[in-house]
Amino acid sequence: MTTILFNNFKQDLILLTSSIQVSISNQIERISRGELTDLDGNRYKEGTHDALDKLFTQYKQDLNTSSMRKVRRKIVYRSTLNYLRKAILFKYLNDRNIESDCLFKLPKTDFDFLDPSLKAITEINKVLATYSFKKLNVNQIGIFYQELLKLSQQQQTLGAFYTPKDTVDYMVSKLKLSANTTVFDPACGNGHFLESCITKIKKKLIDAGYTDAEATQKAISQVWGNDIDPFAVLLSTIRIFFLGVEDELLRKSYVFNFDALELKNCPPFPDKKQFDYIIGNPPFGRNPSKERKELYKKIYKVQSSVYGYRLSGNDLYGFFLANAIKRVKNGGTICFIISDTFLSLKSHTILRRLILDTCKINEIFLAPIDLFRPMTTSRTCIITLTKQLCEKGYSHPSIKTRQQNKSHCRCVPCSDRRENRIRLVDRIQNQSEYFNPQENDVQFIEQEAYEYISGTPFWVNVPSKFIQTMRLTNLTKSDNIKDGWKYEELRNYIDGGEGISTGDNYSHLVIIQGSSLWKSLQGSQKIEKYRIYDADKIIDLTSIDEQTLDHYRHNGIDGEQFLVSFERGSYFPYWGTEGWYIDWSPHSVEQIKRRARESKGRRAVFRNPHLYFKKGITTNAHHGIIKATLAEYSIVAGNSNLLFGTRLDTKFILGYLNSKLASFFLGKIINTSLGGMSGHVTPENIKQLPILLPLNKKMAKTFQDLKNGVIQTINEIILLLKDNLEADYSEQQQKIDDHIFEWFNLSKTERKVVDDYLNRVSKEKALY
Repeated sequence: MTTILFNNFKQDLILLTSSIQVSISNQIERISRGELTDLDGNRYKEGTHDALDKLFTQYKQDLNTSSMRKVRRKIVYRSTLNYLRKAILFKYLNDRNIESDCLFKLPKTDFDFLDPSLKAITEINKVLATYSFKKLNVNQIGIFYQELLKLSQQQQTLGAFYTPKDTVDYMVSKLKLSANTTVFDPACGNGHFLESCITKIKKKLIDAGYTDAEATQKAISQVWGNDIDPFAVLLSTIRIFFLGVEDELLRKSYVFNFDALELKNCPPFPDKKQFDYIIGNPPFGRNPSKERKELYKKIYKVQSSVYGYRLSGNDLYGFFLANAIKRVKNGGTICFIISDTFLSLKSHTILRRLILDTCKINEIFLAPIDLFRPMTTSRTCIITLTKQLCEKGYSHPSIKTRQQNKSHCRCVPCSDRRENRIRLVDRIQNQSEYFNPQENDVQFIEQEAYEYISGTPFWVNVPSKFIQTMRLTNLTKSDNIKDGWKYEELRNYIDGGEGISTGDNYSHLVIIQGSSLWKSLQGSQKIEKYRIYDADKIIDLTSIDEQTLDHYRHNGIDGEQFLVSFERGSYFPYWGTEGWYIDWSPHSVEQIKRRARESKGRRAVFRNPHLYFKKGITTNAHHGIIKATLAEYSIVAGNSNLLFGTRLDTKFILGYLNSKLASFFLGKIINTSLGGMSGHVTPENIKQLPILLPLNKKMAKTFQDLKNGVIQTINEIILLLKDNLEADYSEQQQKIDDHIFEWFNLSKTERKVVDDYLNRVSKEKALY
């Protein structure tokens, strides 16, 4: 496919998509009014009105909305995709003289009742007639499909991000395929992995003496695929057709259209539904229907059908990984490319526990950041596992305490898992580095090392000194002492928690007339959505007694002054604010409370009122770098938090949180997902940071001098920022970093590791 053809057709796709959307939207309007004839005067097919009613009900539930405008828009998007992708595919098949009607049939859905008008169909056919798809391969048709997904805003809905060829080749290389092995891809998309596995097995068969035709058909019979999207199944089937399979075998199709996450009601797989290898790119970011969510909850959270582990996360890829562990043979291998958020997020703690207790981790490989751009900014990793079950059936069905239950079984498989040597590869820049990553980016550890830290985060490329520090903080009081220092988690020395979510910031947040925020938003449509008030509506809370403040926290502020500073996230280290205010009148507070009750915490949350108007620290961690700011007499947002010292000075904690080392511990070990777009660092994340406390007078004197040095330097920074919010305080920041490095007794080499990580994060930040 030439660049000219693709670019020209891409432009026509934009116009066609818009035209079809308008036509289907008008069609839906007629059907919903109960009209019996379509836009062309023809009588609607029997069942059309019932089909639309079913779609309305389904999308209202899936979107959790009563807005028919949103529901109709989503149905229009999906119907447009449904119609256009079939039109393009059948054009492609006809250009290649392939009998599409007899070989490739799409299952009927309710969307098939929503056809565009004859005028729109004529326009599609006219545009398609100007192109010849005869020389295109199925990969290039897949590119058109990706473009359609994006134009119809269905990429995220379906979670369909097709894997680039170099990534497919690397993942297939991790499977030790032989002439007789069976392979399954549970979310095969347009069949990249199927084709690659079939080709590799075919070569093994030819080497074993099979003819080309025999090898082709036998290889195809050993590689199975599935996708919940019938169109993706069709693309995979076509891909197999082009490998040279006979028509009769194709009709038996080893590519299925069902929900692979179900463990029952599935097609009859060989060998009691277990495979030698499972490979693929399961969907991430997809939002399943309410019915599907309930089914997955029952299978993976309630019934605990996967070796007794009740998963806690909602991400589909986590369910796919658990499902693959169930489906693969003992001793078989799984290779998935999935979102890297499972490596450390608390919601995937039990998934990590399942992996540690049932599999040897062969490799964790952090894929390029831009691998799936521009379809999604999600960061991904390739994980390769070998299933190895405990011979006694030992497992951990639940985790009831913060400290993880750890397997003490000494059977051969369990001991072998703990001693298993894992290959870890840090984030590579591009796909060309898969087979030859930088030497400094590769690390080997024993699997048992993942047991050392609370929550069992799967960290990658972290020197042993830092892991040892984190491990010591998780040990008992008698074991957490080293070189005269006691290692503890910060949780024992701070308090605080998350703030509120209004559920509707446009209704509750306020911009002050003439403020720097007001000036920065001039000319944007955003400012028109907020209320603008004068500064005389801001209340001064500094001289109000505690009893009155407590009443205000829960009930709002009566009177003409009712605006309170609102911290949406710390964007100014140490001192500063964006300048947002919140309407804290009784009426506004009651609206937030009501919305919180009605949404059950999904959109609005009224929590931790005891933290309102307190002096403390707000935080965020965009791109893995902590920014912590002093706040006082404010309301904080849910993603901002409010923390303050209890047995340690708040300003010293402020300096530690803004240090390079704290960002390293947080973004490299505790919550690696913060290295992406996410900036929501939770209080629990902060509380896991390690601290060192002195055990004798000499160490106490050293520690006191260090604290005084940090606090004195922070005071200098705050004075600079109060005078000029854009002041350069890099010299003072370096002093704080040196103090913190000294506190943890880091060598020059270890300090360089931290510096290199922060420099890498800064470069990656430019890609977002």
